[in-house]
Amino acid sequence: MSANVFAPAIESLEELLARCIDLLQTQEEARWELGDLLLLGRQRFGGRGYARTVAGQLGCSTRYIEQLMRTANVFAPEERVADLSWSHHQIAAQTKEPDYWLAQAVDNQWSTRQLRDAIRAAQERGPDRHDAAREADVLIRRVEEYVKRWGRDGEAGLRELWLRVTDVLDRWQKEDARQEAG
Repeated sequence: MSANVFAPAIESLEELLARCIDLLQTQEEARWELGDLLLLGRQRFGGRGYARTVAGQLGCSTRYIEQLMRTANVFAPEERVADLSWSHHQIAAQTKEPDYWLAQAVDNQWSTRQLRDAIRAAQERGPDRHDAAREADVLIRRVEEYVKRWGRDGEAGLRELWLRVTDVLDRWQKEDARQEAG
């Protein structure tokens, strides 16, 4: 039987679970950091075949490197939802409405499998008449999160978000009027 380096440090199931949770959290943070770092590398050193070159050097698949970069690119650090895993973000990043799908995952407390199933079902149904309403809903959530996080200190950013929300709502009204006329 081999010696375990953790044996002396772990004296209870609670300690073991706490250590496992720490490691899982570290893994989540590492994916985000890798994605951010790879994006930076692509900006500075990238070119044709960047993902393939990096993947070969790191011993990873090109697909994994591309997933890390796509997910980090779609969700800037301030847009990442702490209550959801990197995998939730990675699944949502593959859609046309990633913010909407993250909001749905939070509201419905979806696992990654449930999120993937909901996206697949929506794709099978086809586009909704009120895509602009979804976009407005997501932007309103962003405004609420922004206010929660920054309060009055972030008024300029809040104004920008609010302009985006009103723009989406205007497009929605125009779409409805066009559909009623047609």
